Amino acid sequence: MPIGTNVAVSVMMRERKRLEGFVWSIVGDRNLVEDVMQEVALLVVQKGGQLPDEARLSVWMLRSARFKSLAAIRTKRRFPQLFDDAVLDQIEARWKNNESLKEGSAANALHKCIARLTENNRRIITLRYGDDLRSSEIAKILSRKVSAIYKAIVRIHKQLAQCVKGQLAEEASISHE
Repeated sequence: MPIGTNVAVSVMMRERKRLEGFVWSIVGDRNLVEDVMQEVALLVVQKGGQLPDEARLSVWMLRSARFKSLAAIRTKRRFPQLFDDAVLDQIEARWKNNESLKEGSAANALHKCIARLTENNRRIITLRYGDDLRSSEIAKILSRKVSAIYKAIVRIHKQLAQCVKGQLAEEASISHE
């Protein structure tokens, strides 16, 4: 028997923060996060209530958020994908295994990794995502070429992705001991 739309919406609201964190890890832009979350919420209202239980709904919402996020990146083409498919697969696997990404564990991993960046790289990330500035605006502030800022952001994304992947793997190995 399906869980119904009311239950589906309740689950969505309960898991919203984690879903937003997951979406942000893919799109890296606050406006796109909101766009994707609206699309996922619409899907939950339209189809979520047809699922047989809350656990399947949670997995389905995560998968939907992933696909909607990747579609948003392809549509906007302005934002590089922050994490590669291997990292996203690892996050999804933990979610599916009912570890459900303990509240904030992915965010904590990201914060640890950001703290490990050089001061200059942290400043670039803060300007880009904290202040929501474009590469051209950051280049003016830092007196650098736009291409150098773009390359730095891509390099930082790769560095953060590797670091977060390592943090999550380390956390997973500790929890399985």
